Amino acid sequence: MKNKYLLILFVVLLIVYAGITLFGDKKESSFNDKIADFDVEDVDLIKISPKEKSTKEFSLQKNDNNWIAVDNDKSYVADNSMVENALNSLKNMKIKNIITKNPDKFEKYELEDGKCKEIQVFSNKKKLVDLLIGKFKFDQQTRTASSYVRLAGENKVYSTDGFSSINISDNISTYRNKNLVSFNPDNLTEIKYFHDNTTDELTKQGKDWTHGNIVVDSTKIAGFLTSLSNIKGSKFVNLNNNWHRPESYDSLVLYMQDKDISIVAYPDSTISSGFIIHGSENEGAFFDSDSTGLFKRIFSKFEDIIR
Repeated sequence: MKNKYLLILFVVLLIVYAGITLFGDKKESSFNDKIADFDVEDVDLIKISPKEKSTKEFSLQKNDNNWIAVDNDKSYVADNSMVENALNSLKNMKIKNIITKNPDKFEKYELEDGKCKEIQVFSNKKKLVDLLIGKFKFDQQTRTASSYVRLAGENKVYSTDGFSSINISDNISTYRNKNLVSFNPDNLTEIKYFHDNTTDELTKQGKDWTHGNIVVDSTKIAGFLTSLSNIKGSKFVNLNNNWHRPESYDSLVLYMQDKDISIVAYPDSTISSGFIIHGSENEGAFFDSDSTGLFKRIFSKFEDIIR
């Protein structure tokens, strides 16, 4: 009888041990080290409150398959890849450890309410994530980066791995479409340059480009068109109500088989470095340029070909 009880006890202990082992492993393997868990494809609205509170909140709104950057009553075409990069950085942000749960230490990690970058992500009006992003730290010795974040309404301050927080910009310009023009050079048939009441033009004749009756250097024109065919601006100019388009300006018109594209350079010394550059393919975007930037790459290069 005694042996029977011992056997039963042994079996019970064995079952308990197996259960602890089995479920303990299962619990460990199911640990989620991500700060946010959502499907990027489901997101249709992002609200971003910049760290610098003198800059107002802006939003990124999905319209069909394209994103729009909205700042108060102004809206701009957004760069889909930049928006998706920010969402993927948020989704893939990994927790290294919990730093503190003490609200008194929020200031140390630059995570006080209303004083840090805040990212809110929505799907069909449902809030998926509300994340506060604070201090960024880079360790020169170990060459590792950490960011400090917390979920809105919670006290846990997390240390996250890598540069994910840096990829989530709180500057609306980061997300705007910076394309000036984009086209296939093979579709071009003619280029006209309007400058100081004069017109210069390049016409395609077979495989050659001509200026008047003169065939231009094929290497020069090929390099120019390759550079021009996918040119981007870098710094936006925000036009104010006091700015008016000058009567005299430079214009380059690209004539193609299926459309025409115009690029205009307005001389300006009030809100730009010398010129405001605008392309017909990106209506809401006006770019800053001095004489060595976009202006040189477009208009000065054209003059180099025909002179």
